[in-house]
Amino acid sequence: MPLVVVPMGKGVQISKLRVDDKTKRHLANLGILPGEIITLISESSGDLIIKVRGSKLAINKDLAIKIFVN
Repeated sequence: MPLVVVPMGKGVQISKLRVDDKTKRHLANLGILPGEIITLISESSGDLIIKVRGSKLAINKDLAIKIFVN
């Protein structure tokens, strides 16, 4: 399921990134990789605040739709 449908506060594991190679490298630098656990903290106008590896990050809705989780 895409990250945008995950309930608030639930920790989920990234299963797949459906993005181009440049974006995959950028996300990897941020710690957003398949197998990593992330938690959805909040949502504002479709944009998401997530917690990954102890850091909070903002992700826009267009990118969050391309991040698939278990």
